[in-house]
Amino acid sequence: MTSFEQSLGITFQTKAPGGDACAPGRTALTKVVQALHASPPQYKPVPGSVLTTDPCTVASKQAVEAALGQKSFVEPKSLHECDFWSGDSTRYPQVSVHLYQGLPADAEDGQPADLGGGVTAILKKDEDSSVVGCDATWRKIETPKEDEAQGYGELVSVQFSGEPASGLDTATACTKAVAVAKTVVPSLGHA
Repeated sequence: MTSFEQSLGITFQTKAPGGDACAPGRTALTKVVQALHASPPQYKPVPGSVLTTDPCTVASKQAVEAALGQKSFVEPKSLHECDFWSGDSTRYPQVSVHLYQGLPADAEDGQPADLGGGVTAILKKDEDSSVVGCDATWRKIETPKEDEAQGYGELVSVQFSGEPASGLDTATACTKAVAVAKTVVPSLGHA
């Protein structure tokens, strides 16, 4: 376990007919942890990659807290995703930053928004009975390989979401997502 609350860890599951299944699991896990400490595998990022960036550090704390309307509780979700909750626990509203690989959205998928620095995000609105939100997503770099579609690359997503009962609408959610996203663009640098 590297962190219980942050869901980052290594787990082994073992089965042993009629015996102690924990002993072989501990032995295997010990060897893996020792190997990771002695010579950790390293991701070889392409120039301009965001995949080695800590998603909890790319948005301005001031912009996040202005969007939330108060101080934020930071919750790393994975190596590539971070949630900023309102107050001192996990309650809405929420800002999320996600760095991942995939195909970018195009103008047909949502509304374009200028984030400055020559970066345009696509805004996707989300409204259902439990959450209202807006996601500003853009491609940071294009990294297609032979087996990937043209345009494939590393994407950045900044989402603002909250409960409909709070009076939040998608236009306001998009305004807040864009405000935070504008602070992420310069922190990631140019491709």
